[in-house]
Amino acid sequence: MKKTLAILLALLAAASITLVSCQNDDRKPVDDDDWDNDNDYVDTSNDTNNDSTDTSTDTNNTQTPDGNDNENNNNNNNTNPSGWVEKNDTVYAGVSLALRSESSSNSTMLTSIPVGAAISRLETNYTWDKVTYNGQTGYVMSTYVTVNGLDFEFNECEATAITLSETTNNAVLFYQTPFSPGKYENFELDATNVLLASGVKSTNLSEGYTLNKVGVSKSGNWVKVELTGTVTISTNSTKTCTSETYYIRALAFNRKDVVDSTWNSGSVGGDSGNIFG
Repeated sequence: MKKTLAILLALLAAASITLVSCQNDDRKPVDDDDWDNDNDYVDTSNDTNNDSTDTSTDTNNTQTPDGNDNENNNNNNNTNPSGWVEKNDTVYAGVSLALRSESSSNSTMLTSIPVGAAISRLETNYTWDKVTYNGQTGYVMSTYVTVNGLDFEFNECEATAITLSETTNNAVLFYQTPFSPGKYENFELDATNVLLASGVKSTNLSEGYTLNKVGVSKSGNWVKVELTGTVTISTNSTKTCTSETYYIRALAFNRKDVVDSTWNSGSVGGDSGNIFG
């Protein structure tokens, strides 16, 4: 009898140990401090077993012209993803620019940044820049900013009559802002930032047009002009300008596509051709 009772007590003890073992496995719930409620992702930056895939060198991870990842831009919400470089400098808006909440053109627009405005740049991945503007932190497309703020500051001058050369084969681009994403013409943005995408020749302008030079940028890269006259856009399209402001590269003055008797070619600025005479 005593032997039977001892066996029963032993079996009961073994069952109790098994029950405790089942309630104390080594699985661990997500730490509340690791959860980002705004971006809906778990921060695994300190997790050595992080199984996320780095697609920075994936040849199939192509990007569209607007900077969006074709696979899924929303999969990469880490504020410092692979490929971002610290900058901490100042850049300037080349066009009226959207400040976005994420590095995606599908994300919320926080505000509009005016042409020439100074922006504090924190980081870049060369498609998007992480910046702060007027106390807001967000993202702008790298293509539309420049480090040369002097392109937007002008030395005004007395209005001087100039004309387009009637002998050159070069068309002159009349920019709406003193900005182009490349060294010279024929970049994608130019088509939307100019009066006429193919450029203006003397034959595009009405007889008796008026073109005045009214300033030169402090960088020496740009000339500010005012145009009055009718521009032939295409066979069935014209645009009438009345003292409308445009910007022409100093390059066009240096190579005599613009005829200006007071222009002195020089070496100030990237394209240069500096000051009026």
